[in-house]
Amino acid sequence: MTKSIKATKKALLVTLLKRSDFLASAVAGSLLLSFGYYLLLLQVSDLGTVLYNLSYEPIYRAAVFMLVPLVLILFGLNFALAVVLFRAKANLKWQGGSLLGALTGGFAASCPVCGAFLLSLIGVAGGLSVLPFAGLEVWLVAAVIIGFTFWRSIVVLDSKTCDPKKEEHLCWQLPKVKGSHTLFFILISLFLAVIFYVI
Repeated sequence: MTKSIKATKKALLVTLLKRSDFLASAVAGSLLLSFGYYLLLLQVSDLGTVLYNLSYEPIYRAAVFMLVPLVLILFGLNFALAVVLFRAKANLKWQGGSLLGALTGGFAASCPVCGAFLLSLIGVAGGLSVLPFAGLEVWLVAAVIIGFTFWRSIVVLDSKTCDPKKEEHLCWQLPKVKGSHTLFFILISLFLAVIFYVI
């Protein structure tokens, strides 16, 4: 891959990050997945117990505190990218990887001591403690899957929306930013934030 192609994809990402609708939908996507993971956690434990159990494992806790937000942010970006791809009438086939990554992360939505609800559903006794790295490998796999999906979706968006007659770094014909879309995702984010606060 040439340097100019990498620079083009980076410029597209920067362009997307400057859009209010993209940012609002990314936050909504991250909160939506957070809420899903939280509901899975509540099936076997609560947040206080998990944090207490993690306090005895500083290295594990540090790794979890890096990997979980990474998965949530990448999923949010994928969610926002799916919205842009849909509005641009581009190919959404790579977005299935984002759902696969989110589901993979769901298997680690707990702590080794508490167990993991999805693992127990498929008959894995002992939950995360049976895995060599107590679930960190599951979070890492989820991050890799969602990160790869995001990169492939950026490539698809670039190829489907780029007008070759324009300059290379300004060639995209992206859907216009609509205030109604931004407001919709802001309201979803606020709704989810209120639910988190109430729970």
